[in-house]
Amino acid sequence: MNKKSKGWSEATGQFAKIAEEGRQLGRPKASKTDSVLDLQPHEVDAPVPTLAPASSEKPSQVKRTSTSLYLTPAAHRAIRMHAAEKGVRPHRIYDDALRAYFKTHKLEDFDELNGLEP
Repeated sequence: MNKKSKGWSEATGQFAKIAEEGRQLGRPKASKTDSVLDLQPHEVDAPVPTLAPASSEKPSQVKRTSTSLYLTPAAHRAIRMHAAEKGVRPHRIYDDALRAYFKTHKLEDFDELNGLEP
């Protein structure tokens, strides 16, 4: 047991020695090219703030919420198959259905409300 304690204290002493050497070295000094560049005057270009209206934002930039649609397995499969035949993802089928519903019931433009480009 005495040997373990001695070995442990030696290892701790070595770690302390390494840490002290690291503190004495400090940070590396900047190269001369860096210090010369720091002395050069810098021109600061003020950024031009531009705010795009919400309607011109890309669909991926518009914050959206998620909603659930409960379908039977047969209906879900039918929509997936139809989407595959058309070469689109199923949510495009849902978007088309909602677009038609909004138009039929004379609601606002679905694409504008949903952040899609016309």
